[in-house]
Amino acid sequence: MAWGFRVLYGWLLRVWCVDLVFIFLMHGLSPRLNGGLLQALVCAWTAEVCRLALVNLRGLAVVALFLLPQIAYAQSSKLVQPAPTTNPSAPDYAAEFNRIYSLKGDEVLIHIRPPFSRSRLAFYKRTEPDQAEAIPRGPDSMIVQWQDGEAKIWGMGFGAPESLSHLIQSVMGIFPQETEGEQQLLDQRIPGDFAFKAGAAQDLYLSDMSRILGDEMGSPVNFTFRQVDRKVVVIRGRWKFKAVDDRTGEYVEFYGSKLNADGHADGGGSGDGKKFAGRLGWFVGQQIFLEAEGVPSQITWHYNDAGRANPAGRQQLEDLVLKHIEEQTGLTCTVETRNVRRLFVEQGGL
Repeated sequence: MAWGFRVLYGWLLRVWCVDLVFIFLMHGLSPRLNGGLLQALVCAWTAEVCRLALVNLRGLAVVALFLLPQIAYAQSSKLVQPAPTTNPSAPDYAAEFNRIYSLKGDEVLIHIRPPFSRSRLAFYKRTEPDQAEAIPRGPDSMIVQWQDGEAKIWGMGFGAPESLSHLIQSVMGIFPQETEGEQQLLDQRIPGDFAFKAGAAQDLYLSDMSRILGDEMGSPVNFTFRQVDRKVVVIRGRWKFKAVDDRTGEYVEFYGSKLNADGHADGGGSGDGKKFAGRLGWFVGQQIFLEAEGVPSQITWHYNDAGRANPAGRQQLEDLVLKHIEEQTGLTCTVETRNVRRLFVEQGGL
């Protein structure tokens, strides 16, 4: 009899130990287990208890006593899946940026004054990662273009706010050599950012620009287009490219007396013939018309500011630059008087 009780006691102790481990695992791990793994644990525990029960048939009643509550627990407990690791208090910078920089109603151009929202820096780092790595603090001025509901950085300025003439060029595609008026007004710096709608009518841009400048300067600014006779440069002939030297590659070099010592300095650009003429005209300060044959659909150019430092004056610089353009393209540059459309910028009411 004593032997039987010792067997039963040993068997119960083993069952109790297995049961204790099972309860610990279920309470500690069930919130993090999926249904399949939990079922596997229950089955493994059940198999172990049944194996122990077969050792001594006299423990079947005790087995039932321990087994039934655990089965009920496994069936009734609800597994809790881990919640996503999100921070509900984190600011939604995209929504904030859109709220500040989006256009409302009939607006085609808006001005965003400093201080800037933190969403601006987040947008800059997301859309211009390479530039943001070089200058983490962000630009001093930024022009944002909206097209088809999407915003992108159209232009950035570092070191100074946007000038009025550069704003007109960036938004409307009218280069400084195609505008006239008080130079002090055209050079006026306007702190802040701008956002504009792509493809809007020019009169709508000018209406919003006039309102913005009036608010900023405290007096009205008027924009008018006029047809006037002006001297311009016309480039004709058949395009036949020839590089300045081996290091310039396929770039058309804009330079006066010399190329830059650093071939990567001062930047450049690319575009069609119209854009090429506009950028070349900006470089020499003269309106240029490209009316040549065989012009590539895409032209790449490079600025050489070292060659612009010419003590003889702007006219000699223009002559030198155009001479080098002729050498590189096989075209001919001539000065003519034409009736052209110019944008006049004037302060005061009319």
